[in-house]
Parts: sequence; C-alpha cells; structure tokens
Amino acid sequence: WNAPGSKYHDGNCDLQCSTATPTLSAKEQAVIVRPGVNSCGKPAPAPAIGVHPHDWKLRQKRSNLLITGPVATDGHIGNGYMSGFIADGVIYVAGVYNDKLSYALGTTSHRAGVPSYAASAVLSELNGRRAPMTASALDIEYATVLRASPFNKTAQWTAGCVQRTYAHREQQHLVVTEFECDNSQGETAVSALVRTHASGITGDYDVDGVEEEGDGIHCWKGTAKIAETKTSPRAVVAACHTDLRTPVQFTIPAKEKKTVFFISAIYSNVDADYQAGADVVAVARAAHKKATAGATGLRASHEAAMAKLWGSKIEVGGNPRLAAVVNASLASLLETARSDVYYSTSPGGLATNGYNGHSFWDVETWMWPTYLALYPEIAKAMLKYRADRLPEAKANALLNNFSGAMFPWESAFSGTEVDPAQGTTTEEHLQSDIALAFRQYYEATGDVEWLKTVAWPVLEGIADFWVSKAIPNTDGTYSIPHIVGPDEYHTDVTDSVYCNAGAQISLNMAYDLAKAAGQEPKEHYKTLAGKLRILVNNTSSPPFHPEYENYTRGTVVKQADTILLGYPLLVSMPKALRSGDLEVYANVSDPAGPAMTWSMFSVNFRDVGDLEQADAFFTRGYVDNAVGDFLEWHEGTHASGSANFLTGAGGFLQSVWAGYGGMRFINGTLVLQNPSPLPGSTSLALRSVYFRGVKLDIVIEETGWSVAVVGTPGQALEVESGGKVTELSGKPVRFPARSSAVVRPIPHQVFALV
Repeated sequence: WNAPGSKYHDGNCDLQCSTATPTLSAKEQAVIVRPGVNSCGKPAPAPAIGVHPHDWKLRQKRSNLLITGPVATDGHIGNGYMSGFIADGVIYVAGVYNDKLSYALGTTSHRAGVPSYAASAVLSELNGRRAPMTASALDIEYATVLRASPFNKTAQWTAGCVQRTYAHREQQHLVVTEFECDNSQGETAVSALVRTHASGITGDYDVDGVEEEGDGIHCWKGTAKIAETKTSPRAVVAACHTDLRTPVQFTIPAKEKKTVFFISAIYSNVDADYQAGADVVAVARAAHKKATAGATGLRASHEAAMAKLWGSKIEVGGNPRLAAVVNASLASLLETARSDVYYSTSPGGLATNGYNGHSFWDVETWMWPTYLALYPEIAKAMLKYRADRLPEAKANALLNNFSGAMFPWESAFSGTEVDPAQGTTTEEHLQSDIALAFRQYYEATGDVEWLKTVAWPVLEGIADFWVSKAIPNTDGTYSIPHIVGPDEYHTDVTDSVYCNAGAQISLNMAYDLAKAAGQEPKEHYKTLAGKLRILVNNTSSPPFHPEYENYTRGTVVKQADTILLGYPLLVSMPKALRSGDLEVYANVSDPAGPAMTWSMFSVNFRDVGDLEQADAFFTRGYVDNAVGDFLEWHEGTHASGSANFLTGAGGFLQSVWAGYGGMRFINGTLVLQNPSPLPGSTSLALRSVYFRGVKLDIVIEETGWSVAVVGTPGQALEVESGGKVTELSGKPVRFPARSSAVVRPIPHQVFALV
C-alpha cells in the first residue's frame, strides 16, 4: 500500500489507521492503512536528512566515527565475548554452538544466536508520530552504533533523541541501548515509544522457560539442541532483558532532558567465568538488576575501557579516509576477541555465522599477528584455544593414521573436525600456521615459562605430525603427498612449496627451542627439515618456486600461496628468486580471489624494493573490499562474499604495520625495516607496539622516523642502526628515511611480562 504509485503513498513509512470513510472498491478492505497520517490530519513533515549532533562531525574528522544517512545498513557491536549486527535481533556468544546434524563426519556445528532485545531496540514514535532517523553513525573508537531520531528542532519536532547501542567492554555480559532525549526547547511534555524487532525465538535452542519478573525484566533460557560431539556439553544460555516484548513508552518532560536505558544481560555455561553448577538465569538476572541500578555509569565505564584498549593503535596522517579504513579494520578485530575469553574466532568474526563461526588458518595467519603486535594478552588467549584442544588434535592425527597433533581444518567448540566439506581436511598447512604463531609469541615476549608449559607440547606435537606425514624419495629427499596448500583450486598435490616450507620451519623450531623448553633436541627433526623438498625452477626467467610438483607456469591460482614464503614465513632466499615468485604469481592470481592476497603482494614487493608495485597492491588490498557506509570488510570486491571478513582486515593491517611499518619479530629481536608512511599519507604512527614487556611508539614521517619507550619498561632495550647502538627511553631516537634498525633486549636485564 505504501509503494510508489499507490494512491495512498506519501513517501513515509509510518502506517496508522485512519478514521476517514473511504469509497471502497470490491477488492479493498474495510480498514485503510494510510502512511504518515496522524489523527486524520496531514502527513507529519519529514525531518531534514543527515542532521546530527555537532560533535559527530568533529569526531568524523578524526577518522574515528563514520556518519551516514538514516537508511544505511545497521552496524555491528561487540566486545570479544559477544557480537552481532543490531539489525539482526540476535547476538552471537563466544563458544556457543549448535550442531544440527548427526555425530558423523561432516557435521555442521555453527554459532547459535541469542535474542537480544536491547541490541535491536529502536525509537519508534514521538507523541504518536513516527520518529524517523535523520542520521546514523558507527563510533569506531567506542564500538557503538549511533542514531539520531530526529535531531533537527522544528515546530513539529521540538524533541529529539540520540540512541547509543554497545556491548559493554568492561562488563562483557551486557548489551546496552540508551536513548538520550532532549526536550529542552519544548513547552509541553513529549511521549516516546521504543520497540524491538528481536523475536525471542531462535531455532537453535530448546527453550527451557521464560520467567516473568514483574519489575520490567524478562528472562529467556535456552539449551542448544545438539552438542558438537557425544562428550561435549550442550550450551545453556540465559538472557535477561529490559522487557520489550510489547513497546515501552516513556515521557520527556517539558524543558528537560532525559536518558532511558534498555539492557540485556547474557550468560552461558561455556563462559570462561562460569562457575560449575551455577544457575545461568539467576546470574543473568542479578547482572541485569545491578546494571539497571547503576545504568547512569555504564557508558562512562564502557568508554573508559575502550579508551584503555585504544592506547595501542595505528595513526595515519594526511589521509582521513585511509585512517578511517585502518581504524575500522582494527575495531573489527577488537570486537571479536578479548584477553579473558579463550575461544578463537572465524573469517566472519564473532558478529556473523559466516563459515559457521569455525576457526581456520585465517586466525593464526591473517588476524592473529596484529593482536600480537598491539594486544599480546588477546594473542595469548587465542593461542590458549589451540593449546587447550591439543588432546583432540592428537586424536585427530590418530584418526587419520598420523602421529603427533593434527589440528582440524575447521574447529569450533570441542576442537574436533567440524568441516562440512569433504576433502578439505588435507589442508594441513594449518599445522605450521599454528606453530609459527606460537613461535612468534615467544619471540615477541620471551616468556620461557609459557614456552615450557603451554607452547612446547603443541610445537612437539606438530613436529611429530610432519615426521609421520613425510615420505622418503629414492634420492634421499622427502616429500609431503596428498595435501592442499592455500591455493584451493589445486587439491591433492605433492610437495606444495608453502606446506613443505611451513613443515620445515615447524621441525626446525621444535629442534631449536627444545633446550629453552627444558627438553632434549631431537636430531631427526633437524634431519628431516633439511631433506624436505623445496621446489625451485632456476632455469626459468625469472627463477621461481613452482607451487607444487608438476605446476605449470601460467596456471591460475586462487590466492596468495607461494609468495607467502617471503612474508610471513621469512624463508631466506636470493632476491632474484623472491622477485621471480612475485612476478610469476602476480600475473596468475585470480582477480576475484580474497582480499588479503593483494596485501601480501604489497608487503613482499616492499621487501624486494619494488615500491611502485607495493603501493599499487596496497591500495588494491582494501579499496574494493572495505566498503559501505561503515567500511565493512567483504571477502570479495564490491560487498560480495563473506561479510565482516576479518581475514581481509587482518591481511590489510599487516600490510600497514609489517609492510610500511617494517616490523618483524625475528630471533628475539624487533626488526624495523625501512619504515615509511602509507601511500597517499604524510605520517604513520604505531602506538604502544609490544615487544619484550615494553611498549614502543614508532612514528614515521616522510623525512625520517623515530622510536621511543612508552611508560615504565619491564625490560631495558637498545636499538642498533648503522653500527650505532642506543639505549631506548622515553626520548625518541631518530633515524633518517629509508634506514632500518634492530631493537633487542640489553643483556643480563630481568624480563618481566606486562
């Protein structure tokens, strides 16, 4: 009835019953619903579009807030424990899965959404008329979705409200929506009506009960229908909400301002802070009541926690749009993980059910390195996810007739294989991707106790897996057959160069770190590493690494594969060979491949000195993938493929701090290799980068760069460049443009992890 061309169409969407008596045709109903009609009068005037609080524009200029019109796709919120798009009416909680098939191989365990009335609350009416949005925004800095409804004061609209929706960073079990309403210019009181589109119904649960409180709280409890394995617990979730099953009305007095809060408190029996035997409904109810009593302080405590988190960040000068892409990418990573949640994440992050919420190599290879550089506590928690599931990885190896530990290609709650696609279980490069992450954490922190107790069993298990996977050749070398590299267009290959190089690195690190871990080095690790075939075509012009045995040059590949030997694997090779890899595979990488491919070309082209190519691939790595009003990442270009694609965001961020920032954790040092600003910008600042218990500011400008200690260090560091050694302090040590340096601990100083 409200479609253009309808005789009842007036451009508004608020449908109300009219008391007018129309002339009805035979096919019309007796009650006519007319848009925008109030008390049979004229349609309410539409407020100006794009009007918003003045401070929004100021913060947009600082690239930490994105403003759009009222019809934009809603943004997502998250605090690392739970996350979701507010338009969906559901929140996903870390570790909460449901399995909708049997226990046979190929089950499809997936995230089980939890209804959240607070997350999807909207201002529906003011004084009985639709209260349309004039603008909405994504507050990157405070992980908050904002709406102005309406915000221009007219004779018809004397009052307006700003809505803020966020998942509380400090109190992780809370989702909060607040309406800050202003009727200070109004001569009469204004009534406001709030609705929600959360249904409270989700097919993933057996609903165990709905409890009425009588004091404005509504509690829901559900048990996931099917556990992931026969021995896994079924997730039990409780959500207590400010009751919005029917619209809630409140009054804004004349000449006054008023803030009203709607809260959801969510708990599950698989939370890290869950106490065995506790009643999750009682815990959620108590949390809701406590939050409601202290509602006026919720925003301040949330923003304080976010400000502390953003003490570590990346600043881009001279290009606000690029700075916003960097900030939005980093914010997306922060929404999906936290230091006191010991689950991993997935390509679509915690905000979506993309890829069923499963963990792949995407985490350790693409997202995790940025956590390590800026948020080592989060990086450590994500490695704990793997370490805690080592028994399942060992069982998986035995199931597939191997020794050691074989982490599943897709992992969810239990650590068993939950990949619904047959054949992808041979993407075993994941083992080396995990091992490299464990090694990098040790290089960055120097935490020997962690190496002994947490990392070593994982590193040893992965090395033993490669020992059992490799087979001897007649020439004394070893091959790895029946495997899939990152290039998923070619399956069941032999001697994938990426897989073999990763296996070689895994074996060498298990040998090299054994003594530090209090173990005896196993010579056969080192021997096998030296005999694994690493394919090279030196007769080609240029020379290059064939992607696998019998690879034909010119064959199209899906995504970054062989070029990853240079970065992130840091395989030592002649510059001509590395340049050859880049030349050969740049011409055959599928243009429709995933976003992170181009970011890796950028990093590697910078390393070989081809800055023009590096700049071009850097831009290609984000310009068509971080799109839309809120710069949401997508797997494919122009909003195609998986939404909230954090794999792409992670690859892009590495092209920032590892590519142009030049950062590498190598053999207990922090290498800073030719730092320079990003293309189209004037400066790049890496704030509170973590290395060996110390936070460092690395500030890069066109004329040079500097490094300085932030706060009180737990470890004395020195920096060496051009043969000159300087102890680091709070005073910046400056270097000329196009120079490199190495930061390392000063010998005999006591290490302290902070």
